[in-house]
Amino acid sequence: MGTDLSAEQAILRDAVRDFVARERMRESSRDWDRDAKFPQDLWRKLAATGWCGLGVPSEYGGGDGKVADLAIVIEELAKGDPSFASTYMANQFSGVRTISGHGTDAQKAEYLPRMAAGEVMFAVGISEPDGGTDVLSVMRTKAERDGEEWVINGTKMWTTGATYSDYVLVLANTEADPPKKTLGKTLFIVPTDAPGLEIQKLEMMSSRASETTQTFYTDVRVPADAVVGEVGRGFYHLLDSLNNERILLAAMSLGAARQSLDAAVEYASQRKAFGRTVGGFQAIQHKLARCAMQLEAARLMTYHAADLQERGEPCQAEAAMAKVMTSEVAWEVAFHGTRLMGAIGISLESDMQRYLRDAWPPLNGPMTNEQALNIIGESLGLERSY
Repeated sequence: MGTDLSAEQAILRDAVRDFVARERMRESSRDWDRDAKFPQDLWRKLAATGWCGLGVPSEYGGGDGKVADLAIVIEELAKGDPSFASTYMANQFSGVRTISGHGTDAQKAEYLPRMAAGEVMFAVGISEPDGGTDVLSVMRTKAERDGEEWVINGTKMWTTGATYSDYVLVLANTEADPPKKTLGKTLFIVPTDAPGLEIQKLEMMSSRASETTQTFYTDVRVPADAVVGEVGRGFYHLLDSLNNERILLAAMSLGAARQSLDAAVEYASQRKAFGRTVGGFQAIQHKLARCAMQLEAARLMTYHAADLQERGEPCQAEAAMAKVMTSEVAWEVAFHGTRLMGAIGISLESDMQRYLRDAWPPLNGPMTNEQALNIIGESLGLERSY
């Protein structure tokens, strides 16, 4: 596919661009970042466009959207604010994809139409205080069967959006000594107002508007029909969404990188030193030119991976490549933009310092770039390194 869009996709891209401009997302994001508050009013406006249902099957009121369609929306939203785009992304790859792929008929009928309408939102609870990438080895959160209910106890870290979401998809141990560490874990749908669930907002340096939390589960009871998929195979159900997650995260980083590059070029075109604009100096111009070149290469990687995923072809390595490439490009562009602007670049009056802060999380999550490189290394036929 490359970066060629169909006529319908071009219309979608332009519509999202118009939405970002009309809602003045770039300007408003300064307040969202300062207040560390998710703009729920903007979410309601987004829901009215129908894009919340883009990835939902049409039989449940959605648009049967392709991975590339979702990437287009996320890339354009991220040009306005990556934090807002990340919330849209999480609802699509976790809530929508996991429930549509592994939920019961009753769960699909209950949640998918409401997600398509933007009426309910999902957060995801996987990481724990003792582990992120290696969470399967150190997971302490457990769920025990008690009659027709499950009782959940434990703590989850980095549950972004739990403060304003309606449900959390929680991964918990349901078997004391499974034959493999990937087994014995089960996914549960937990309402955020469930008795025993405490949500503590964390003070973060970046992605502040998406509201990252730590969640505590103390004898939280959910009915047996809150299980998503098979008991003991919850991690495998999540695996189905991982390639999508990496591709959509790459799209978010593309938008963030473009946001930074546009701001850097605008500054370089206006700021004068030694009688000329600073963008006229080769040292500055070459850095920005390289950033633009890397950004285009990253876009090709991202939409190539999306095309492979849509055609049902293996794309684990390609999705990992896109995730690494785009996140590092986004960081590189914001870093050079900050240096270009000098002291004003790190002033809180400047947007560039926020772009730099917001470029940090994709380097480390949902898996570190080093772990993604391990996946790429294995695809080359190299020995597993972890």
